[in-house]
Amino acid sequence: MANLTGNKLRTLRISRGWSQETVADKISVTQAAYSKLELGQVRLTIDRATILAELYKVNPEYFFIDNQSEHYNIGKYNIGIGTINTERYYESSEYQPIIQHYEEILVDKNNQIKLLLSEIDTLRKERDHFWRLINSLTPKTSIKT
Repeated sequence: MANLTGNKLRTLRISRGWSQETVADKISVTQAAYSKLELGQVRLTIDRATILAELYKVNPEYFFIDNQSEHYNIGKYNIGIGTINTERYYESSEYQPIIQHYEEILVDKNNQIKLLLSEIDTLRKERDHFWRLINSLTPKTSIKT
């Protein structure tokens, strides 16, 4: 995970033409501390990922996603592209509030989707009913030639 994160940090930095010292200054750390992030010698925290995400204009989760995979899994939920190994995160109480928050959001999203699908079904039935009503009220005319 650290190599993946470090490679992404390095790619983003280089793509903007910035030095490690420039990025370090922007996020208020030393160049040596930033270098350790890129080298994978220290783990990127959620707080630091948020700061870097704002700097690079990406989603903070970008740093933890394996883009070679097709799914982004948090617990039992599939929410996008990439994968994240949640085993380590479930073990840490530090990440529990974040994981719980995501799970609550996803449950709410799924409930909203169910509600919208139900609304679509209701609207289709109403549309069909109105078409039958219109057809029953429209006089049937025959064309004489």
